[in-house]
Amino acid sequence: MKKNKVNIYVFLSALILGILISTSMNYSTPIVRTILTTQQYQNATNEKNKLYNDLSDIEKSYYSNLKKLNKYEKDLGESDSKIINDLKKELNNNSKVLGTADVAGPGVEIVLDDGQIDFNKNQDYNANTKLVHYFDILEIINALKLNNAQAISVNGQRIIGTSEVYCWGRLIKINDVTLNPPFNIRAIGDSEGINEYLTSDDGYLTFLKYRGVKASIHKSKNVKIYAYIGTMKNKFMKDAEKR
Repeated sequence: MKKNKVNIYVFLSALILGILISTSMNYSTPIVRTILTTQQYQNATNEKNKLYNDLSDIEKSYYSNLKKLNKYEKDLGESDSKIINDLKKELNNNSKVLGTADVAGPGVEIVLDDGQIDFNKNQDYNANTKLVHYFDILEIINALKLNNAQAISVNGQRIIGTSEVYCWGRLIKINDVTLNPPFNIRAIGDSEGINEYLTSDDGYLTFLKYRGVKASIHKSKNVKIYAYIGTMKNKFMKDAEKR
């Protein structure tokens, strides 16, 4: 008899607990009341506690972000000038990197000119090697970039990411502007390192002189390079998905 009473109590407890958990759950769909076993109730309780913890974490994150937003809005209201100045500094730095701002600093000035051609001879077989070609300009530009030059110009034309250098008869075109010798190449960077690289035994300036091209390099503490004045177009580029 006692054993039967215990079984009845266990059954009633499980029944009551099942009813409680089923009535405490709210759904957007019609309520379905389910009688749970003790184990099912325990699992449901654990899941509910987990959801409460997750919700608590989300709530903490929300208030943390809200606090940051309020602080930003407060700073914006109290120190507009500081934020604007910071933005201006960032824009100015970007302009320097892109090449749309005048810049100055230590660096080098390189001058390339066609060599002396002997017109008294019926044919000077070395005449072509004594001329400055577009690929010579490209070699110098690449050498400057290799030595971390921060800004480069050729006869006043700022070299940017989209600058082209190609042959135009006996002349050269850069940024769609026709240039003729002598070519004055300016670069801002490590003047000592650039000079050593270009004038070494296997440096490109040494090679040009060997060909008969007039080539010189001058180190300077204040090289001024003017901004690119063309139009930059982003016809094909668009934002890419983050990795």
